[in-house]
Amino acid sequence: MFEPKDFFSAEEHSIRSLFTDKDKVFKIPDYQRNFAWTNHELDQFWEDLKNVITGSYDLSTYSLRIAKPHFFGTILLTKADNQYEVTDGQQRLTVTTILLKVLHDVSNRISNVQDRSGISSLITPLIQKNIYGEPFQARLKLDSTVNNFFENYILLKNTISERADYLRLHPITI
Repeated sequence: MFEPKDFFSAEEHSIRSLFTDKDKVFKIPDYQRNFAWTNHELDQFWEDLKNVITGSYDLSTYSLRIAKPHFFGTILLTKADNQYEVTDGQQRLTVTTILLKVLHDVSNRISNVQDRSGISSLITPLIQKNIYGEPFQARLKLDSTVNNFFENYILLKNTISERADYLRLHPITI
């Protein structure tokens, strides 16, 4: 008799270790529902993130307290063809990837090149698999209806003007 434990294993990972494993690319299969978070879920995500940060730092001295582990949520993956299909956790992975890209874009405004480069070197491997002269490969691939927009508009464009040019050349029709 087969047991579920014969086919599945649960492991704890940090977000960084999950995203920086050199071989991991996450794919949202076409049979999954599309991104569906509303402002309510986004607000909850943001409040949760703020609570983790304020609980980890003494904001009066900007010093790190002993950080407690934080449960980010369940992410259920199935390995298929050198990719990991996301069975559960698509919404969190998508929002986290977009947030990381926003932080990367904001960090590009830092005038100190060393600081800017340091932040970029921390964030870039979390967003893309290949970073040193290889073709761009996103860590997260959304379903086929939106992946092209996700990669080209959100992940590859870095400025407001680049995104405006993209929309001018690729208008969105609803």
